[in-house]
Amino acid sequence: AMTRVGNQVVDRWVGIVAGVLRSSSPSLRAARRQATTVIAAVEGALLLARIRQSVDPIVDVARILYPHP
Repeated sequence: AMTRVGNQVVDRWVGIVAGVLRSSSPSLRAARRQATTVIAAVEGALLLARIRQSVDPIVDVARILYPHP
């Protein structure tokens, strides 16, 4: 039951993020892949931030995913 609910939640997150990315992606499939990458990177950064007690991993991921010139 927990795995099913977890999958539903992640699928919803991917759908939301993919919806935002869709306009700049060549296809819905590509947007869903990008969304999965974004979510995995952010979740990983949150875990590292807790372990290291630092916001640096979050800032690093944000700068890589969304660079500002």
